[in-house]
Amino acid sequence: KNVAAQMNLSETAFLRDLGSAEGGVHRFELRWLAPTSEVNLCGHATLASAGALWAGGLTNLDPTGAYAKASTFEFETRSGLLRAYRRDGGNTELDFPLIPSTEGDQA
Repeated sequence: KNVAAQMNLSETAFLRDLGSAEGGVHRFELRWLAPTSEVNLCGHATLASAGALWAGGLTNLDPTGAYAKASTFEFETRSGLLRAYRRDGGNTELDFPLIPSTEGDQA
């Protein structure tokens, strides 16, 4: 939370590498922290995390180049498993869990 407060942003993403999975998939733990609490879901920070990992190249973040070669990132989060797919043209597609609405939900 202290780092999130120092960043002076509403949410800051924190990643922990969980290693490679099968078929060009790389797994991470992903948490989003606001200055005062942990957030359950943050789409913008998830998209930014995937983009930073793919753009990392051979840096301290990705010294072996494994992230840049991955076609999919899987993020283990408080909201469940989220996926980011690298699409043609460098676009990123995010797959978030579907939480069906229930009677009494407010729009």
